[in-house]
Amino acid sequence: MRLAPSFISAFLFASITLQSGSAFSQDAEPASNEAVIALKNGDRVQGELTDDGKDEITVVSPVFGTVTLDRDQIDDITMLSGSDEEAEAKKKAAAAADAVAAAEKAKSPWSGSVNLGLTYSDNSSTNLTLNLGASAKRETKETVLTMSAQYFYSEDEEEVTDNDVIANIDQTWIMFDENGQLPWSYFAQGTYQWDQFENWEQRVSPYAGIGYALERTENLTVDLRFGGGGTWQYEGNDGFTTQLLFEVNTSWTIDDRSSLTGAVKFAPNVSDFQDYLLTVSAVYKTQLMKDSPLTFNVSFLNIYDSDPGVGENGNDLKLVLGLGYNF
Repeated sequence: MRLAPSFISAFLFASITLQSGSAFSQDAEPASNEAVIALKNGDRVQGELTDDGKDEITVVSPVFGTVTLDRDQIDDITMLSGSDEEAEAKKKAAAAADAVAAAEKAKSPWSGSVNLGLTYSDNSSTNLTLNLGASAKRETKETVLTMSAQYFYSEDEEEVTDNDVIANIDQTWIMFDENGQLPWSYFAQGTYQWDQFENWEQRVSPYAGIGYALERTENLTVDLRFGGGGTWQYEGNDGFTTQLLFEVNTSWTIDDRSSLTGAVKFAPNVSDFQDYLLTVSAVYKTQLMKDSPLTFNVSFLNIYDSDPGVGENGNDLKLVLGLGYNF
């Protein structure tokens, strides 16, 4: 229905003054787009603004019903305060959601680092120790993939005393339900080792199982894992040993420059728990300067084999200080 301003004036004078709002219950909640339309002749119409067109607007009024007004009849349109607050809140929420989505889209799930440790001495004897390493990580809400490789070389009086490679890969899938992320996960991992001075020379250890997050915050994660797999040794001592796996992983962001990660893995033979591999590792990193990709690293790695073979002590300890570059 299209109403002329003169008709509105007469009706308002005869029946109800919309300007004071007496036509509405004082306890009624305004519609999500409730507005007061001020006409050029001084009258006001309050109702739900359903169409805000270029040439005309449409208002659903509890008094007049559906009213269409030309733009040239209107002096001002005022949205009610409750509606303004709701609209502003929705606008801010939408802007925040867009900003988060844009940030997540812009941020690459990949990160990585390379590191170098080098020691040389020429005193009573000549010693050289070299460590090269690299790691990569891909992390999303649903999965975490980590890969790393380390090379260790030592020389004493030009005689090689250590020459080995250790590579790891770990894939974790995080579980979800209708309420969001769960503390449960499942994983698959593998370790490859080559050592010039071991009886086995090369070995591969694949495992798979389930995990449970004891703690999962922005600065600290602690995960427990249980699974199974085994170790395959070859080149001199062939054979596959079926093993269980018990593992604890932790990652702690100490502050905006420093972090500490660590893991303990216990893999016993399923038929003889006295035959096992025990791996303990930890890495401390601190940025040389704030927001710098350069880091000072201290890494510790010890792999203990309870059944190393003839002439071996079973303990393989690596302690390295060096520099790293994050990307």
